Amino acid sequence: MKKELIVLLVCLIIIVISFCGCLDDDVETKDDDSDDYDDDIIDEVDFDEDWRSETVDDTGWVGIDSAIDVDKSGNPHISHYDQGNRDLKYAYFDGSHWNLETVDSEGDIGEASDIVVDKNEYPHISYIDVTTRSLKYAVKKQSGWEIEIVETPSAGLQVMTTSIELDANDYLHIAYSTSPGIKYSYWDGSSWIIEEVLDKGYGLSFTLDSNDDPHVVYRWSDPDEDIERLEYATKKEGQWIFATIDSSPGDGGDCSIAVDSNNIPHVAYNAHIDESLRYAKLVDESWIIETISEDIGSEEGVRIFVDKNDIVHVVYADYNNDPGTLVYAKKSADSWVFEIFDRSGNPSLVVDHLERVHVSHGFSVDEDPTQYIPDSTEKSIEILKYSIRE
Repeated sequence: MKKELIVLLVCLIIIVISFCGCLDDDVETKDDDSDDYDDDIIDEVDFDEDWRSETVDDTGWVGIDSAIDVDKSGNPHISHYDQGNRDLKYAYFDGSHWNLETVDSEGDIGEASDIVVDKNEYPHISYIDVTTRSLKYAVKKQSGWEIEIVETPSAGLQVMTTSIELDANDYLHIAYSTSPGIKYSYWDGSSWIIEEVLDKGYGLSFTLDSNDDPHVVYRWSDPDEDIERLEYATKKEGQWIFATIDSSPGDGGDCSIAVDSNNIPHVAYNAHIDESLRYAKLVDESWIIETISEDIGSEEGVRIFVDKNDIVHVVYADYNNDPGTLVYAKKSADSWVFEIFDRSGNPSLVVDHLERVHVSHGFSVDEDPTQYIPDSTEKSIEILKYSIRE
């Protein structure tokens, strides 16, 4: 009897060891600091505990030029470019799960999109027809998507960036650059009114204040004189007014603008001259500039938002961390509070009525991209991610 028990015990030990060996063969581990990410584990990377991140769309090379807004329930709506299929895509959260749609697939379509949600929770999207470099606009109503061309630039010009807002009457306003030059279009209830703001400028961001006056921040350059400035324009009583924010930010870089409850503009931007992230505020007709973060790299990716309590929120990509660390900064009195919440870049930002911070962004995943982009030599694909601070 004793011998039988010993044999039985040995058998059980052998079974347990074999089972554990099978488990070890099935488990794949990765160092979180590695540049190579398994898309099954990317959501498990630990960042600031107040943030939650999730994958929205991973169907190829997506999440390019994403933009985000929220509806009156605080549910996020995201527009983005599917670079693999050359389509404009849209994603929204209905309170329980994400819904994915293709908005426009006629030609190469959807770069530089921006999105705003109206009082009836209809999403409005501005974007570029890459083939013709036209400015297009789409709105989703109960009957489906309605699409139109706002403007096709004259020969030699092309739309490069777009920024969209709704006024108090839910009429559309779009600012856009036209390589070079800044234009401003708005819907007056029956047709699009198109204005040429200036003949030089690019890389813009735009917002409306409580009086529905536009505020635009943009890069201004004169290659003949090797001049590069960060400029500001606003329209008061039918006249455009211009000012220089920063006379030496360096060549290129991203910029973003928001206004507070007193209609004072706030700007965040990349200063390529020293690879810093800067913040500017208009105070008594003078721009006060400070550095948010030093040495973040020379890439683009910054957005600013001022909430109902006039608190300034900024998200940006720190490209000195490969493949890019996404950082959230909130201005508190005379200092900034920082939180790291995910990786990769080109974030878009909105804060809802519950003071929750919503961010859409691309996430680079190590993969063979040739099945998504013909003749591509890049080493990663992009997916669309969403992060929230509740």
